[in-house]
Amino acid sequence: MTGREYVRVSAKGERGIPEQRDDNTRTAEREGVALGRPYQDQGSASRYARTNRDDFDRLTDDLKNGRFGADLLCCGRAAAAPAVSVSGSL
Repeated sequence: MTGREYVRVSAKGERGIPEQRDDNTRTAEREGVALGRPYQDQGSASRYARTNRDDFDRLTDDLKNGRFGADLLCCGRAAAAPAVSVSGSL
C-alpha cells in the first residue's frame, strides 16, 4: 500500500513539519505503508488567510485529475497525533 502526506504549520508553537512527517513515517511503517513525496505548506488554512497554500492546491488538483498516485492520504496535525485517512475513492 502506498501513501502521500499533507502537512502544514500555520502558527508559532505548533508542531513543525519535520515532527509531523516523523509521526507520519512511524505510523506508515507500523501499518506497512510506503510514503511517497509529501505535500507541505506553511500558513493558515482559514478562509480569511492571505497565505497561498500551493501544495494544498496541487494536492486537490492531483486528486481531481488522477495524479495522486497513492492509496491513502496521511495528514499531519500540528497539535495532535497523526491522522491517517483511507479512502477507496481516491
